[in-house]
Amino acid sequence: MRKLIAIVVCVATLYGCASSGSSSKAAPLPIKLINSEMAKDCTFVGVSSGHVYNAFQYTADNINDARLKAAEEALASGANSAVITSTDVENPGHNVTVHMETYNCSKN
Repeated sequence: MRKLIAIVVCVATLYGCASSGSSSKAAPLPIKLINSEMAKDCTFVGVSSGHVYNAFQYTADNINDARLKAAEEALASGANSAVITSTDVENPGHNVTVHMETYNCSKN
């Protein structure tokens, strides 16, 4: 009986860690994502990147968190829009890097 309880506790603990939420689920990106055609009408600001390594989240959550980090970096540099140029996913989804070209587009 003790072994069964120990197994249940271990599984519950691991499930709880694996289901820890992404910080990016609560809010949308602070900048607008655009495509390269839309970027032609904007002023190039620079590049930004976001990196996340979290073995206790789903790959999609890690991608969202990396996008959020890159978007926050873009916003801090004065950009209001970005084109995602690459999303690198390694180590079965735990290690994610997102690269963006950042732009300042008119509000029209």
